[in-house]
Amino acid sequence: MIALRNAYRAVPPNSRYIQPLLISRVSPLVLLVWLAYYQWWGDPVPGGLPVHVPVSAVLLWLGYRQYRQGVVIAGTTVEVRGYFWDRRLPRSAVVDVTDLPTLVWRDEMGRERRTPVLSLMRNSRALPSIEAGNQSRAGQLQRLLRAGGQGRGHRRP
Repeated sequence: MIALRNAYRAVPPNSRYIQPLLISRVSPLVLLVWLAYYQWWGDPVPGGLPVHVPVSAVLLWLGYRQYRQGVVIAGTTVEVRGYFWDRRLPRSAVVDVTDLPTLVWRDEMGRERRTPVLSLMRNSRALPSIEAGNQSRAGQLQRLLRAGGQGRGHRRP
């Protein structure tokens, strides 16, 4: 139960939430829901119910994680939400934001670390509108973190 409670953290008020375009977040979810549906009512799969339940649960969990991907900038922390785990960093530790985009930060020992924001990654095979949306949001992330968070962003009420 603790894992489920920590898996969904609401976005704090007065924070900035940078996410990919809605179509980028929903289209894989639709595919994953269709695959889960196919698992239950499609062709029989060897193993039956013991195979259907975990496969459907994993597909729905990945769809949920895909939908909530992005970066939350709240107060003194920056949280990068990904497919399998989230990383919360102190805002003061972020040194740079590269063009990928990747957050470059320093840990307590002074070592340089990198955290890629794959949901905003530039991809030459993406549709031009999705590529433009990712590029603008990556630029917004760079401006917010390089300027210390002062600037326009998508605020959560």
